[in-house]
Amino acid sequence: MYITFRKYCLKSDYAALRQAVQVELVPILKRCPGFRAHWLLNCSDGDGAAMTVFDTEAEANVALDKTVSWVKAHIGDLLVLPPEATFGAAAEEFT
Repeated sequence: MYITFRKYCLKSDYAALRQAVQVELVPILKRCPGFRAHWLLNCSDGDGAAMTVFDTEAEANVALDKTVSWVKAHIGDLLVLPPEATFGAAAEEFT
């Protein structure tokens, strides 16, 4: 599995971000090969974060290009861009 994590400083309320991601972005991600899951976090500091899981790094990179374009076009006015980002292969799972 390959995981991307992005933290965004919000210019607007979390509810507007959540609505746009749920209605518009998630359907795009679901059509991408290798997509496993997407989480949106309402951070305790008032910011927002997103974590997306794909099977491979290559699949994540294709989806990332689509996501960046979508963010700029649809919710860029809600966020301070660019986000803080990190990514990598899942090395361990502890349950």
